[in-house]
Amino acid sequence: MAKLLRCRDTGMNCNMEIRGNTEQEVFERAQEHARNVHNLTLHSNDATTQKVRRAIRDA
Repeated sequence: MAKLLRCRDTGMNCNMEIRGNTEQEVFERAQEHARNVHNLTLHSNDATTQKVRRAIRDA
């Protein structure tokens, strides 16, 4: 099943929606978006990363 992440669901004021076939694919795209748009780096075990992973849903 396809996966979806709404950036707004992570607490950001952003309407970006990231879709992919797997949770890992969505997370990798979210990392790139976070870096390029929000100037954030998602680290493997930080609270923001955990928040992003929890926000990924079935599309």
